[in-house]
Amino acid sequence: MKKEKGEKRAFPRGKLLRPLVYTIAGLSQKGYISDLSKGGCHLYIYSDESFPLEIPFEIELRLENFQDPIQVQAKAVREGPFLYQPYPESPQDINREIGIQFLLVTERDNEWIRRYC
Repeated sequence: MKKEKGEKRAFPRGKLLRPLVYTIAGLSQKGYISDLSKGGCHLYIYSDESFPLEIPFEIELRLENFQDPIQVQAKAVREGPFLYQPYPESPQDINREIGIQFLLVTERDNEWIRRYC
């Protein structure tokens, strides 16, 4: 995949929206992942609190057509709120969008991510 002009990503990203479980400080939470690549992804969670940057945590993700979950160690490199309003008359929820960098990925999981993308 060719980089677009001004694109800073080192790896191509595959579009998806899949649920995942992340564990930080021993507490597991659910979220959603999008824009998966060998180097990282975007994580979306429901929270009105900031997500801690640079603290390693674990992600478990199940991809379509892959039997076993992918498990990686990661860190947040940027985060911020975004407003989600599923339909015009619904109340707005304050959520977090988090840029994730993968720190430790097994060879098997790295290959699965490469094939998915």
